[in-house]
Amino acid sequence: MRCSADEVHRENLVRYAWVRQICDTMISDSLKVISANVRTRIDEDQLSAIIVYNPLNWPRTDCVDIEIKKPPPDFEIRDPDGNRVPYQVSKAGRGSLRIAFVAEDVPPCGYKTYAIVKAPEKPLFRTTLRCKGTRLENEYFSIHVDEERGASLRLLDKRTRLVYKGLNLFEDGETAATSTTTCRRYATGCSQPKIRGQGRA
Repeated sequence: MRCSADEVHRENLVRYAWVRQICDTMISDSLKVISANVRTRIDEDQLSAIIVYNPLNWPRTDCVDIEIKKPPPDFEIRDPDGNRVPYQVSKAGRGSLRIAFVAEDVPPCGYKTYAIVKAPEKPLFRTTLRCKGTRLENEYFSIHVDEERGASLRLLDKRTRLVYKGLNLFEDGETAATSTTTCRRYATGCSQPKIRGQGRA
């Protein structure tokens, strides 16, 4: 199947990059205007604030990944009600930290403000996650890494008791085609993994 020449396709990629750059600039400028009009002080002891935006038209709970410049040695994150929010440090750099936390029930087409507050000591958060050898589990899932099969995964869903074998298997293949032409690819064997569940649904 051919839809256009490779030269036309390469020109389209440049135009898509221009569109992405323009949209990113518009989004950044718009968020700066909104942030300047948001009341960010929600705690008397806060050092700075994190504003989480939800562009969707329904309430959203999702993971937030953010970089904090010049963070204090020990700090807490608090929601608008003053509750401590657990967070995880994913990367530590010179004068910055990259952290992840779960923002709950961010209103539709709105935002939620979190405060960064200096803590007397490094906060510790309880977790149900347990790691031992090649097994990782919590109250919902149990994951076992099969090193003999190239680090494929065996996943047990504790809620449904379903077992999924052979996960995390990828086949790296290549087709005899250009960027706009696709050709039929022939498998060299039984190399396509299948997901099968065992147990009651």
